[in-house]
Amino acid sequence: MSRAVRGPLLLIVFIALLLAGLWFWVRTSLPELEGEVRLPGLAHPVAITRDDYGVPLIEAESQEDLYYALGYVHAQDRLWQMEYRRLQAAGRLAELLGEEALPSDLLMRTLGLHEAAERELAALSPRTSGVLQAYSDGVNAYLATRTGALPLEFQLLGHAPEEWSPVDVALLQKLVAWRWSSAAADELFAARLLAASERAGLLIGAQRPPPLAGPDAPLRGSLQRLPLARLHDLLVRSSGVFAGSEAWVLGPERSADGVPLLAVEGAGPATAPAPWYLVRLRAPGLNVAGASLPGLPLLFSGRNGEIAWALVPAPVDDADLFIGRTTRGEGREDGYRSAGRYHEFARRREAIEVRGADDVELVVRETVHGPIISDLVPADSEPNGGASEPEGDAEDPFLALSWTALREGDSTLGAGLALAGASDREELRAALASLDELHGFALYADEVGRIGRQRIGRLPARRETGGRLPTPAEAGGWQEWAASARLESSGGGTSLAAAGNLAASSQLIDSLEVHTAASLAHILEKEYLHGSAELLPALRESVPVGAAAASAQAELVGWSGEAAEGAAPLLFSAWLIELGRELLGDELGNELAEEASRYPELLRRALSSRDWCDDRRTDERESCAEVTSKALSAAAGDLAEQHGPQPARWPEHPSAQVAYRHLVLDETLLAPLFVVGQDGRSNRPGIGRGPVFRAVFQLSDETVPEEDDDAARSGFLIPTGQSGNVLSRHYRDLSARWPEVRLLPLFANGAEAGARLLLEPPR
Repeated sequence: MSRAVRGPLLLIVFIALLLAGLWFWVRTSLPELEGEVRLPGLAHPVAITRDDYGVPLIEAESQEDLYYALGYVHAQDRLWQMEYRRLQAAGRLAELLGEEALPSDLLMRTLGLHEAAERELAALSPRTSGVLQAYSDGVNAYLATRTGALPLEFQLLGHAPEEWSPVDVALLQKLVAWRWSSAAADELFAARLLAASERAGLLIGAQRPPPLAGPDAPLRGSLQRLPLARLHDLLVRSSGVFAGSEAWVLGPERSADGVPLLAVEGAGPATAPAPWYLVRLRAPGLNVAGASLPGLPLLFSGRNGEIAWALVPAPVDDADLFIGRTTRGEGREDGYRSAGRYHEFARRREAIEVRGADDVELVVRETVHGPIISDLVPADSEPNGGASEPEGDAEDPFLALSWTALREGDSTLGAGLALAGASDREELRAALASLDELHGFALYADEVGRIGRQRIGRLPARRETGGRLPTPAEAGGWQEWAASARLESSGGGTSLAAAGNLAASSQLIDSLEVHTAASLAHILEKEYLHGSAELLPALRESVPVGAAAASAQAELVGWSGEAAEGAAPLLFSAWLIELGRELLGDELGNELAEEASRYPELLRRALSSRDWCDDRRTDERESCAEVTSKALSAAAGDLAEQHGPQPARWPEHPSAQVAYRHLVLDETLLAPLFVVGQDGRSNRPGIGRGPVFRAVFQLSDETVPEEDDDAARSGFLIPTGQSGNVLSRHYRDLSARWPEVRLLPLFANGAEAGARLLLEPPR
């Protein structure tokens, strides 16, 4: 063989061997799922048996060992996800991602989630503290005993995970509470509306004239001087991401088998892996299956031997914005007035490490109401998105945030642990009553045949000026908790529902006299556009102008609001944007009016008031019918120009096919390796939202043969896979079952026949 041939051939062989070695090294990041491993801190052996889809059954002789093993299993399958969320909650993402993560870090440090978690940890009961320590010990046992490479994300970013602690568990619970809540973002949007138009308070459902409205209200001028648009954008991107979840529970009268049925669909960020992790747990006093969040030893929806429950976020007003003005003079530090008294600002200094750049120092000003969030945006940024010129005479205005999860006395972690072991409805309701920082509703059912709905989360007893709009700081703040915050809102009947886009789904529930688990799973399969139930009648009644509009409107005949039904969903979404412009653009400006289209209830109020239908920029007085028709023609014309004149050839609405994407690597060349879903075009730009968990719980004794798992009467499912390691066969294997909602059985006989790992105590 000549040198000319031998040289390139040797190079090819060397590269092949190098790639093979690299491949085998990266493969060592997969956890061991079979065999035995001895771990410090265990009192008794624990068996972990995974089914064909990687869902673990953890069997322990004590609950302490059980939660230890749960921490170990979470770390095995979702270590990167846990580390990312911990850094996010602590305001440390810039250490990993550089300057692009600074806005998130500045917000989290301003909120002070870590400080709130430390306060909560100090007040926990011994039992709850013990569980959190056991869970953390399990995570750390995996970190200490694992061998081989770290998951690919750690390798690419040059990062190593830190040890886990109970403070991290409490910190993640605070992050979940923030991501459940949209109240602060919604109130900021209300402030933007009010800054642009003094009568906009009526659009957001204010029960009385806004206290900041009118030409003589100086604090309205303060609002106009604040960078509300940028603040709103910052909060929208980080909070309320689990909104849109929904659940139903049917009593025995509505069930074909004569037992209660509970169905839940959780919405959230469309990430791969999905936010939720499925698990089955058995220990003395505990036999439960449900959905957990890696990093937390809690089940947010699940079923044990006696009872089933589902926790559903809802747009509950658990936060208030307080607007004040800095007071100077008399030789004192800068301060402010509240409830007739002068207060100095408390200051907290935060040093943020930024990868590839200098550290950033943040000074957080604190008030009796909470941290000042308006300091997050530079004072020289454009105020209020340029909506209007400032009015009044305000000096250095600020916005402070009062949020329930920053207040002391949070018992959510202990209550969440109590849910899994509740033996009857009374124990479950007692646990639900102490879920202080998870605001929304809980649906539940028991084997006796009782069903119920209970509001969860503590709420403040507000003064007369508090609520949907910013409150003057001088009026004073929260004094106590509302006495009715923990009362059950409904406890019987044949069917109950909670949160989400319920109007369309309730029609499907009512279409059958009795239901089965399969019929409820079929309802979970359908996705409806937000606002379609409220505003579709107005769109159908619009008078089309031109052939394009007439052809497009014909697509609405018989449309139910489902996202995957032809051209109608795309037309409806485009019409909403145009309707916002036509209704509100004259007073709010087109940019703010377009954003208002994300609030269908606001548009419904504007249509019902009639005054908003008149365009003040014209001499004529427009009717609401003219406005809806003009918006229809504009939307149809734009769609025809983009996609052609035939609606049958228009693309599906983006929400019809959700792609689940990697939180960090989505914008890189490696994105196709990590994406899970039907195509790669959905949810651009960035991570979108969609359904992330589905379950149906049937309250009866049941065993389902392994070979017939598709017929499960009680089951759960996530859209990606159990593993967060892209090299695992369980990274995306559940995605094939997701579109048809082929649920995995909760308690399948075959669950004991899979891969088995035995955790042993030290010799």
